[in-house]
Amino acid sequence: MSDLAKIVTKERFLNAYKICFDYCEENENIVDVNFRLIKNHILNLSEAQVKSYYDKFIESELVYGMPELHSCDIVTIPKKSTGIREYRFFSVFSMILYNAIGLTFVDTCNEVLSTLDFNKKSIYPFYPTKFNLNSASKSEKDKWVVKNNYKNEFNKYQTRLEDIITPNCGLLQLDLTQYFESIVHEKLIDLLYQYSNKTTLSKNKLDEASSVILEFFFEALMCHRFSIPQGRKNFVSDYLGYIYLVPFDMEVEKLCQRSKLQFKGMIRYVDDITIVFENHENQNASEVYRQLLETESKIINWFLNILGLSINSSKTVRKYIVDEKEKKIFIEEIKKSISGIELSDSDNQNEIEADEVKKGEVLKIIPQVDVIFKKFIEMLEKFKFPENGEFDFKISKYDRELMKVIYDSVIFQKYLLKPGNTAVISKVIKTLEIELTVDYINMLIVLYFIKKDDNYLFIDILENFFSKYFKADDKRHLHILHVLHAQNNYDKKIINKIISVNKNVIETDNYGKYLLLLADVIKLAENYHELDNNAIFHRITNEYLNSTVYHTGYLFNNDSNYQAVLKILVKDFIGNKAISDQLKNYVLHRRQKKWDLAFNNFHNIFHEICKTKFELTDKATVKTVIEKAKSLNLKDQLTVDKFYNRRNFNMISHPGQKGIPAEKVNAKDLKYFEEKILEIIIKL
Repeated sequence: MSDLAKIVTKERFLNAYKICFDYCEENENIVDVNFRLIKNHILNLSEAQVKSYYDKFIESELVYGMPELHSCDIVTIPKKSTGIREYRFFSVFSMILYNAIGLTFVDTCNEVLSTLDFNKKSIYPFYPTKFNLNSASKSEKDKWVVKNNYKNEFNKYQTRLEDIITPNCGLLQLDLTQYFESIVHEKLIDLLYQYSNKTTLSKNKLDEASSVILEFFFEALMCHRFSIPQGRKNFVSDYLGYIYLVPFDMEVEKLCQRSKLQFKGMIRYVDDITIVFENHENQNASEVYRQLLETESKIINWFLNILGLSINSSKTVRKYIVDEKEKKIFIEEIKKSISGIELSDSDNQNEIEADEVKKGEVLKIIPQVDVIFKKFIEMLEKFKFPENGEFDFKISKYDRELMKVIYDSVIFQKYLLKPGNTAVISKVIKTLEIELTVDYINMLIVLYFIKKDDNYLFIDILENFFSKYFKADDKRHLHILHVLHAQNNYDKKIINKIISVNKNVIETDNYGKYLLLLADVIKLAENYHELDNNAIFHRITNEYLNSTVYHTGYLFNNDSNYQAVLKILVKDFIGNKAISDQLKNYVLHRRQKKWDLAFNNFHNIFHEICKTKFELTDKATVKTVIEKAKSLNLKDQLTVDKFYNRRNFNMISHPGQKGIPAEKVNAKDLKYFEEKILEIIIKL
């Protein structure tokens, strides 16, 4: 059994497959572009095929020989008007493996974390993805089920904020810089042991050596020793992101103890953290802010020293809530993910002020739909460039709530269809700067797809814009077309034509190439290098376009010498840990462009194969190898001799030879020998 198989059992791997399968089967409109691409492939897989794959690649640990089976493709997608952020694409088996590793954390930590009563200490952690035990199941392969309810969880978070914040409170809202990208693998794995019982660790076969196995997996997955994937449906990322901040949940009250403000509670939604203090000594505003800054400074140092995380002080909110009116305003401002706007269907034109107070209590106001419509139009008007003055594009959190009214309120949708209202909407959205909508297109897209008598009222406006002004080298345009592609029952003929015409430019963008795939203007790659950056994309392409699912095997690039060698290893060398360990380090170091380390690992693979094949001792030299390998011609023998000599004259293994310093192995050296030696392995 391989190291990886000790942690990821076949049953757990099947459980992860079932979670992915259920998501693909149950969701009619999958917004996550990664799952849209691999959905059909997952649904076409059988349990028997998943078991067979496990036996060949997880059990043998040869999964590490192919980045497309254990890693993910990094692309950049737009963030705000001009920024970018990372997104990662998984192929099918890599997605299943990542979720299986995550289930190890869930299964191991659940018992301890579920018994810790944070609420008694006024600490309230929330996260959107819940892993629930399937009480009806007698099998480990159906043990865990996933429930994603972002709306419910955020509503609970919101309600808790409203409960705990009162007049005469000080608040700190902390902004963690690039949270998921900064999670340190070693620290994350330490928490697995810290928040688990000994019996649970033993049941999951986790010992001290397992931390090394898990660290290697995460490093191979991300090609770094930090960061975990983000995506709408990377199920376990939510859970891992939750666990990583549990130490802060445990320490936050202690960190706040020396302040003159009394710790009242902490509420967090994954990495959105709000700490509430009671001003029990009735200090003035200046002293409240002084105390908030002192506590913030301690928390910043703690995060950096303990978890390796940074807090963006420029985005931290420091607030003193004086009265109910300020509380109401603050609560409205921090709503950002779940619409809290309720509508009345009345035609009453009298707007009631939302902050009106009667008898010392804030009234819960349900605004009239015509009032919200007016504000909705004002919000849309913000997606324009100013005629003069400084341009500072800002969409408030309340504006985001207004966007959600489009799909959260049937009343509002009906109101849009009243005579005159559609004309007003049409006039406004014709003048919008489309590029400015990129961060909000997942919400605004609903507006473009409002229907009347089964006809979309506004989608032609978006199509006309792209027909006239599409820029293939603008990530914002590419992202909006991605969102358009996610819409069900929409004839994509027009946008697919735009994509096809601009194919040559789009395919140079790491995010755009997936748009070409969705638009069916890309062909299956006949041959590609499995260790190059595009390998994962080529596999996803095969999974998306190939109608047959693994009838002959699990590797697509059939003409490749490298895959031919992998098949040989699967067939004849399963269980040879000396080879599998060198293989996984070779692939990792090659991807990290550590050519000299990769060269040594590659040489060791060849030497171990020869030792096993010809029953050689550990002291076998190149001369012995050549003597035993009788099928090699003179050119092959020369190649092997040079290969061993280059290894022996290498800065890593031998820094010098006869007083002459070794020359560092570079990419050219490695790639020169790779194809030649792979051919020789096949011949042997």
